[in-house]
Amino acid sequence: MDKMKMESVNMTEQNIERIGALFPNCITEMLDEEKSISENKVYKKAVNFEMLKQMLSSEVIDGDEAYEFTWVGKKASIVEANKPIRKTLRPCPEESANWDETENLYIEGDNLEVLKLLQESYLGKVKMIYIDPPYNTGKDSFLYPDNFSMSGDAYEEEIGLYDEDGNKLFTENSSINPRFHSTWCSMIYSRLMLARNMLSDDGVIFISIDEKEITCLTKICDEIFGSSNHLETFHIQVRYGNKSLNEDSDFQPVMEYVLIYCKDKTLFVPQKPSEPYDLSKVLFIATANDLGGIPGPLRDRLEIIEVSSYTEQEKLMIVKEHLIKKQLDAHSLKPEQMIISDDIIMEIIQHYTREAGVRELERYIAKLCRKTVLAILKEKVESVTIDQDKLVEFLGKAPFDHTKKLPRPQVGVVTGMAYTQFGGDILPIEVNHFDGTGKFIITGQLGDVMKESASIALDYLKANKEKYGLDDKAFDKQDIHIHVPEGAIKKDGPSAGVTLTTAIYSAFTNKPVRDDVAMTGEITLRGNVLPIGGLKEKSISAHRSGIRKIIIPKENEKDIEDIPESVRNDLEIVLADHIDVVLEHAIVK
Repeated sequence: MDKMKMESVNMTEQNIERIGALFPNCITEMLDEEKSISENKVYKKAVNFEMLKQMLSSEVIDGDEAYEFTWVGKKASIVEANKPIRKTLRPCPEESANWDETENLYIEGDNLEVLKLLQESYLGKVKMIYIDPPYNTGKDSFLYPDNFSMSGDAYEEEIGLYDEDGNKLFTENSSINPRFHSTWCSMIYSRLMLARNMLSDDGVIFISIDEKEITCLTKICDEIFGSSNHLETFHIQVRYGNKSLNEDSDFQPVMEYVLIYCKDKTLFVPQKPSEPYDLSKVLFIATANDLGGIPGPLRDRLEIIEVSSYTEQEKLMIVKEHLIKKQLDAHSLKPEQMIISDDIIMEIIQHYTREAGVRELERYIAKLCRKTVLAILKEKVESVTIDQDKLVEFLGKAPFDHTKKLPRPQVGVVTGMAYTQFGGDILPIEVNHFDGTGKFIITGQLGDVMKESASIALDYLKANKEKYGLDDKAFDKQDIHIHVPEGAIKKDGPSAGVTLTTAIYSAFTNKPVRDDVAMTGEITLRGNVLPIGGLKEKSISAHRSGIRKIIIPKENEKDIEDIPESVRNDLEIVLADHIDVVLEHAIVK
């Protein structure tokens, strides 16, 4: 057992650290008398309670002065940053490039008010902020109309520039007029306070500035973010400017600076690819929609965890419970301003996306929100109802369509069930035969595994031709053509054996196959039906396409409970351990 520490926790230090995490500008230093010995002075962190009171107050608090970077109007700028407002963010479609597709919106307005309004949706969520504030020109023209801006006379009165007799107490240098520094510092201080609130714990902020205010800005950032969270300051040489018009005049560079601070340096992870890393104890987690593209030697070294894709019902619930709320907040819309039904959401899921997750689905929801904002602004309406017509108007024509079941029973055409990286789908397989030399033709971009399944299916029927009434068929004088539609899409997998066997049997016996039956399962040379994967997705896709009976391997009986109850109750599920059971239920009597 580990030894107990024979000292209690210093709760004061812990509480000061907690306050510092929330309000870095309220932390100062004081002499630690217990640890200081003669000339070796030791300092400890302390709380500037006057500043803390100001940070938590909606009014200017009078109090004693402390050693800190201060100016006239500083407390008023803190009050202004904390003051709530009642306004709504409205993006500008005209200024937002590629409005229909972009996730970056241009918002026009006073940036102090914009930063306040963004707090609700982005508090503690932003990874990176870049600020390019107005540079201090020494003139009033750069200033925003903030409440803490003051006239020259008011400023002179505030700082006590004149004595009781009206005499000027000190000479003012116009090039470093403190009034302009004060108003600029007040302007940037309130905005940086709000920007810090929006940063995530590992977030970083970049601030551009010129040489006139680099010193003031550094002190302000040290106060708001904490000097320990300063990452870097680098300069950019903008141009060269000559000091005089003399021929022998030298040149001085005109510089701009970029200050980089993070919210919490202990959580910030810099990206430095040039530095070596010890990866021997690093756990890599990767995702893939299809394992087929992973090289064999690499795949052999992976621990593979297969996670099935979301079903359509699961996607519907994710949209209703999460995505719509998230995108409404991001676009400053109220729930009653965009009305969308479950049927429309399902239309988007089925016909506008083809994915295992919901990433593209969320993009379409975001696009609907942007179009709704635009309609409210242009048409001056209170809300927009997304019906079928609005859906096509906002998103365009649906790019996808799921395979529909066969319209009627046909000879040599069987409906299989396929598992894809996007979920499930039904797969019609066609077989035809004609006089020839015994050639075996396979088209439709079938993979090696499906080609082997087709060969096994044909060989099984050849070997058992008397049993199935095919003894009069001269296979060596018949060419057989197997085709799977949608030839542009590659198809492979070990679950098409029963489908191929049924299609070949139907073609040679001229018996039609039921159009409301779909099947899945691999077959052996003895006619046994082997289990398959992805039963849940395959069953859902068959039900969606209008299939009412599915034939599955008997060994997959344990997986039936994974099928959603609403689908399971609407399907007749046949368990087959041999191809004879499949043919019994698939062939039209």
